[in-house]
Amino acid sequence: MKRRHLFEFGDQIWYPQFLKDMLTDYLNFVIKRFKLHQPVIPLLADLLKESKESRIIDLCSGAGGGMVDIDKMLREAYGEDFTITLTDIYPNLPAFEKIAGETAGKIDYLERSVPAHDLPEDLHGLRTIFNAFHHFPPSYAKDVLADAVEKNSPIAIFEIMERKFANLLPPIVFIPIFVLLFTPFIRPFKISRLIFTYLIPIVPISITWDGIVSALRSYKPKELLAIAEEAGGEKYRWKAGMVSGTGPNNITYLTGVPQSQNQN
Repeated sequence: MKRRHLFEFGDQIWYPQFLKDMLTDYLNFVIKRFKLHQPVIPLLADLLKESKESRIIDLCSGAGGGMVDIDKMLREAYGEDFTITLTDIYPNLPAFEKIAGETAGKIDYLERSVPAHDLPEDLHGLRTIFNAFHHFPPSYAKDVLADAVEKNSPIAIFEIMERKFANLLPPIVFIPIFVLLFTPFIRPFKISRLIFTYLIPIVPISITWDGIVSALRSYKPKELLAIAEEAGGEKYRWKAGMVSGTGPNNITYLTGVPQSQNQN
């Protein structure tokens, strides 16, 4: 199935920030509730060892994307010798503050906007992108990887959506039901969340549409490798593939480590 870069509500400048936060809050809830990132913890632990980095710079963090659970599972698999910093081009500061408090500062965050294709020179570490790389068209995706190459930073990309016909029906059928069922349990509690879910159903409509488009936008491993090779193939060791997920989808991944780090 050909990749199609249709629009997502969460990407639009005109889409209100408080509604974007509701979309990311829902995704964060589902990821944590079903431990969707658990299968990639061994890959992430191996990459920390290989790159010899002690800081994870999470890009496009949204509402945290289950980073509290990732932090806990990774510490069990790898040890305590790392920190995580959350960043986003549109930072969800209330969610970031809550996560920093829950982890006693083991997960911190940046308040300023951080675009994934142009990180500040002083922001060093293993870059991660969970479930956001599909938002990027190929030209921008290349820029994101090229920036990591230019600044000699290892990078890891993980996507729980998989582009195949079988993935298009579940969002249409199940996401609206899940949004209606899960919304009362999403924290922080907001009256506005109830209003825009049940009375004016903008949130379930937006999440359903974005879920379908996310599947259509997702890259396959060979496509990720092709983009990576253009971004700096000779300077990096790139790996791409899939691991079995805890849900119905496989998790697609791309990892890249500078050749100089591989030789140490």
